[in-house]
Amino acid sequence: MSAEYRDQTRVCVDCHNEFLWSAGEQEYFHERGFTEPPKRCKECRRAKKERRGEGERQKGGWK
Repeated sequence: MSAEYRDQTRVCVDCHNEFLWSAGEQEYFHERGFTEPPKRCKECRRAKKERRGEGERQKGGWK
């Protein structure tokens, strides 16, 4: 079964700005088995990861 994906405009739950959830990103989510669309824009997702200590990875382990 083939799904048709279209670009969608979403609103970030953190900064309340609109962001584009592209058809390609939707296909990626589907391929990985994710069932919920993203709630945060890329900038807020990155900031959340950094707050939780999941920031940049360096050779040999986590920074």
